Amino acid sequence: NPLLDWQADCLVGIVSIVGTGTIAFGVKESLPTAQEEGEESGELKNHFETARVSGWGPAFGDTGSGYDLGYRLLCAVARCHDGRDARETSLTAKVLSHLELQEPQQLIKWAYSRNDWASMAALAPLCLEAAGEGDQVARDILNTVVEELAESIRTLKDKLFATAGGTGGGNGAGEPAIVLVGGLMSSKNILNESLEAKINAMMPRCAVLYPECEAAQGAAILAQREAIQRQS
Repeated sequence: NPLLDWQADCLVGIVSIVGTGTIAFGVKESLPTAQEEGEESGELKNHFETARVSGWGPAFGDTGSGYDLGYRLLCAVARCHDGRDARETSLTAKVLSHLELQEPQQLIKWAYSRNDWASMAALAPLCLEAAGEGDQVARDILNTVVEELAESIRTLKDKLFATAGGTGGGNGAGEPAIVLVGGLMSSKNILNESLEAKINAMMPRCAVLYPECEAAQGAAILAQREAIQRQS
C-alpha cells in the first residue's frame, strides 16, 4: 500500500470543532520526564500533553455551538414578538417558514416537543443567513457566539501553550496553529469568516487552518504513521 501523505503534517496545535456542539481541544509536544528518558526499552516515543475547553454539552449552554445559535435565535424571536426587544427582525419569518408554523406562539409547542439537541442546532443556518443579510438582531447573536468561540480558543492556548517551546505548528515559535472544523465550519459562511477575523485580531501569530481531508483519512494517516514509527 502506498504511504499516505503525512510526512509534513504536525499533530501539535488547537482544533475548534463547531457543529451541533462545540469543543476546543489542544495537543502540545512536551519533553519526556527523567524517568522516561531512563527507560531501557530503546523505543522512541512522542510525548504529548492535551487539554480541552468547552464541550460540556447543551445542558451547560454549549456556548458557541449550533445548539447555542438556535437557542439564542428562539429567545430573540420571543423577545421581539413580546416587545421586550423593539427591533424588527427577519428571524421570526425565517424560523416560522422553516418549521411550517403560522404564529410565533406555536414555537412553544415545537420547542418543548423536541427530544434531541440537533433540532435546535438545525436552526443555526437561519441565524447566519439573517446576519449575512444585515439583520441587527441576528448580528448581535453572531457577535456573541464568535466572542464565546474565540474566548474558548484563547483560554485553551493560554492553558496549554503559555510556556510552549519548539514548534507549535503555527507561524511563530511556540504559537499553535488553530484548525476550524465541524458542520458550521465546513464551508465559508459569515460565522467562520467572523471567527477567523477575531482569532487573527486576538492571536495574530497563530495560523488559522481548515481540514484538507476527511476525518477518516486523517485517522488512517495517524494509524499508518504510528505503525511505521513502531517498526523503526
